[in-house]
Amino acid sequence: METGNAEALNNVGWYYHNGIGVGADYAKALEYYTEAIRKGSVDALEEIGELYRDGLGVEQDYEKAADYFHKAMELGETHSGPEYDQLIEEGKIPADYVPKDVPFGN
Repeated sequence: METGNAEALNNVGWYYHNGIGVGADYAKALEYYTEAIRKGSVDALEEIGELYRDGLGVEQDYEKAADYFHKAMELGETHSGPEYDQLIEEGKIPADYVPKDVPFGN
């Protein structure tokens, strides 16, 4: 994978995640999202949360999804709040769940 800027890496991950212009490849999406996060993409945090929530390319894990959604919320990503709240409302995580930190940046 070529290293580039965070937004471009996130976008390529999104194309693989959604099968836009390429075949859906969740493992490749995760690779691009992970690199995007390393370079500072807050949006990629939310996208990885979706992969864990839906069990796409990874074992479904609602707590890991919540961890990524929460970190994205902390950093100002606006779509993650409703995603996090929905996990609580659907009983996927307890209301008193304490999110674990996830890596962000270098």
